[in-house]
Amino acid sequence: MIVLAESGSTKTQWYLLEDGTAQALPETPGINPFLQSPDSIFEILRGAFDEAIIPSVQHVVYYGTGCSIPENYRRMEQVFQRIFPAASSEIYHDLMGAARGLSGDEPGLIGILGTGSNIAYYNGQTIDSPNINMGFILGDEGSGAHLGRLLLRAYILKDLPEELHQAFQKRYSLDRDQIMAQIYHQAYPNRFMASFAPFVKDHQGHAFCQKLIRKNFDRFFAHYAQKMPGFGQLPVHFTGSIAYHFQAFLQEVAQAWVSPLGNIVQSPVENLVSYHQKRLNSSKS
Repeated sequence: MIVLAESGSTKTQWYLLEDGTAQALPETPGINPFLQSPDSIFEILRGAFDEAIIPSVQHVVYYGTGCSIPENYRRMEQVFQRIFPAASSEIYHDLMGAARGLSGDEPGLIGILGTGSNIAYYNGQTIDSPNINMGFILGDEGSGAHLGRLLLRAYILKDLPEELHQAFQKRYSLDRDQIMAQIYHQAYPNRFMASFAPFVKDHQGHAFCQKLIRKNFDRFFAHYAQKMPGFGQLPVHFTGSIAYHFQAFLQEVAQAWVSPLGNIVQSPVENLVSYHQKRLNSSKS
């Protein structure tokens, strides 16, 4: 029995694989070992699994945000050792999950545009990430957090057109001080900023919101994508809610950068399930 997980900063999707079958388990909140201790992650996951199946779990395969560095890898390993004491574990960066789910065994560039953003070169087997991701404070252009930042900045500085300003106030009832307190004094400011992406989506017919969306994606290509090996020749595949829900704008900006697009999916998890089911079958034959 294998537990498979694909995690971003907002949510984690879980599957149970056994004898060629795949069972979706309840989602849990997102996990980011850069921002959370092993104890806090354990508290999130404790009780998420039926105690009856825990002794039968032999292996855990986890793809998650922040797992590209050894320290965070060890943090997640500690958590899974506590939850599944009899199981071994494989822990990968979420970019590897996206690569396997989007590109299979073919080379390509792999982009993640969700709460946060990232991109890497994938040679069909391994990923080469130059560690350009700097998190929501110094980077994350192209993401929901950055899109929300652009919107909140325009709202606070009164740069929003009046009709959008009124619509924002009616929907959220937030003033400058409340926004600043949430960003600087509460947990998960990246999630808070990304939570305003649906407002942009609901008003994407407005020229001002279209400008924000294009700016968000253009900065992603300018700061990150164009610096990747094979840019302009290899397809760029994308996963994440921002890529998926704003894909018409993403296609437009990619075309302006003369960059071929590949697959765009909201989540690679279903393809990952298929990937690991095939691997299980191969190991048995």
